[in-house]
Amino acid sequence: MKKFLSLFLILLLLYGFPFAVTAEEVNNEINEEINEEVNEEIDEDINEDPILPTFSFTPPSKVFYTVGDSPDYTGGMITYTTAQTEYEVDLSNPEVDPTNYCSGFDTSTPGIKTVTVSFAQEAPKGYFTIIVMNEEEPITAMKDIGDSQWFFEAFGITMKAGLFQGDAAGTLRPDAPITRAEFAALIYRAWGSDPQVMTQDYDEKVNSFTDVNPTDWFYDEVEACRKAGILRGYEGGTCLPNEKISRQDAVLMLMRIRYTDEQLAAVNIEQSILESGVNPFDFNDVADYAAPAMALALGDLIRGDDHQKIHPRNTITRAETATIYQRMFFEEYAWTAPEMPEPQPEAPATPKPDPSKMPLIFLSPSSQFDNRYTGVNTTEGIQMNELAKILKKKLEAKGYRVYLPSSNTTYQERAALSNEVGADIHIPLHSNAGGGTGARIFYNGTIQGSKELSTAIFKYLGPLTNSNDPQVPYLKDDSKTSKPYHEIRVPKAEMAYIEVEFHDISAKAQWIVNNKDAIADAIVKGINDYCERYLLK
Repeated sequence: MKKFLSLFLILLLLYGFPFAVTAEEVNNEINEEINEEVNEEIDEDINEDPILPTFSFTPPSKVFYTVGDSPDYTGGMITYTTAQTEYEVDLSNPEVDPTNYCSGFDTSTPGIKTVTVSFAQEAPKGYFTIIVMNEEEPITAMKDIGDSQWFFEAFGITMKAGLFQGDAAGTLRPDAPITRAEFAALIYRAWGSDPQVMTQDYDEKVNSFTDVNPTDWFYDEVEACRKAGILRGYEGGTCLPNEKISRQDAVLMLMRIRYTDEQLAAVNIEQSILESGVNPFDFNDVADYAAPAMALALGDLIRGDDHQKIHPRNTITRAETATIYQRMFFEEYAWTAPEMPEPQPEAPATPKPDPSKMPLIFLSPSSQFDNRYTGVNTTEGIQMNELAKILKKKLEAKGYRVYLPSSNTTYQERAALSNEVGADIHIPLHSNAGGGTGARIFYNGTIQGSKELSTAIFKYLGPLTNSNDPQVPYLKDDSKTSKPYHEIRVPKAEMAYIEVEFHDISAKAQWIVNNKDAIADAIVKGINDYCERYLLK
């Protein structure tokens, strides 16, 4: 046969010139020769018989690994048949190098990994999944979860696999709802390396979502799910990434991984419900578009509560999502629950400050309701008044007194009103225009404390908006200009006139709309730092 004759010629050549060829080069030449021959046979087979060649693959038996484990190919078998030859490769054979056939076998980090199997360059491919687990038990560091809770095992296992993580405070927030973008990110975390899932052949929507920008933390994950047809948008091309996702929409996204649109459309819903063994009283609440997916998920991913309800329109929580992932990937994983640390006694509550002695903060959001944002259907007045309401709530939660005038008062009236009520701090809130990027804060250098207050706020707001160009005056004493702003010149209180970001840049305008909560947090931290240092002694 051609195969053996070629190998014989290669070996004869090597024997004649041993000083010029390494063992690695021999192996490479042999593999190249095999690939050439197999590819030639593929071409011949396609011409002779469209059924050939055939490829079958039995995956290795081991699925679960600990970080750092060596790959175990035991049980892995490739069978490749052409019209001329049948090849069989036992991946666990010591004489076989599995890396010649398998790529993506990575145990260096936790996660769900897809290994690609191929016999030759032009041959069909196979895939198998490995799941790499942390050696330690991340759940033991979480402060808001105990081993008696119904979701403890689901979080314990999925945290070991790197699918779920706690936040900076060491909490899992099991009852917190999940947004559409967060759910897409969880899907990408589980299937991101699987080319069978993360395809790019869904062509119903060609363009990216209009409300998802490259600067968003979830951009890559949402885009991957969009291209694969897992995450669909709404009329107008929006995705609403920050909206909380319902249980039925979450299940629909997962079932689009398992089934094509045609398969979902062909589902006999009544028959699927009957076969599931679950007969939820509220299945009629499922939207028509999600009904086939929910019917297929019954008894598998979705099993209902003690009252035989599935609550399809409720938002899905982190605990519920962790449980679904446990059912999808970890039914065969034998997990021994770790011993949780004894709960520490709570620190004595900090006495609440005397409200009458807390600083009075005057918030003055922009009244420019006709100053439109670029690329977003909103205005400066709308966004800054919404920001002021969020800011008021957060400041009051810390004990500060807050005065927020009605939105129809002018900035001249607000400056006078701030003096009338005896405000300690005056905070105008605006978004910027005219070219540039990043936050700007103006102050009245003639009023003691204004510079320090503005500096304290910019410490948190500046990094949030990437305000780090040394050539740009992000902090500016406006009293030194020829025409100071009215709300810098007139109020007697210590002040920080804040321009949070430029709204005449589409991506920045969208950022303001999506990040008002984070902007408010940054401002509150700055105000609090300043007050604790200068006003609350």
